[in-house]
Amino acid sequence: MAALGATTAFARIRRNGNVAQRGSYTTGTAAIVYQGALVAISTTTGRAVAASATTARKILGVALETAQSGAVVEVEWGAEYLFDPATGLTKAYTGSNCAVSTDNDVTTASAAGTAAVRVLVGEMVQWVSTSECWVAVRKFTEAQI
Repeated sequence: MAALGATTAFARIRRNGNVAQRGSYTTGTAAIVYQGALVAISTTTGRAVAASATTARKILGVALETAQSGAVVEVEWGAEYLFDPATGLTKAYTGSNCAVSTDNDVTTASAAGTAAVRVLVGEMVQWVSTSECWVAVRKFTEAQI
């Protein structure tokens, strides 16, 4: 998968899908969430938005469809997905939690910025190359952030 930066719609590659969980969330006003993108919830509005390293965000999962401006988006988590590793994420981080860089890229938790803007995604379970890594996407409790 070539490095894309922020996501445009595509089907994210998944494995170990038999453990995935799903939920439906209303998107924020003027927000667009693309299929295959990382999705976060704004903890100020309670609405789904494209994930980014921004304050007041918590990871929801991966969008199964494209939705925008108040529409409902179906989101999945609990399986492993293929992502683009941002600069700084290397094979040495296998087994470590990673964080949102963009809605398509993951990075190390420390490279994502301060704790206020860090949005944890899950554990990098396998490094493939400088353009691909497998991440077990999961939700985090407040105590884990």
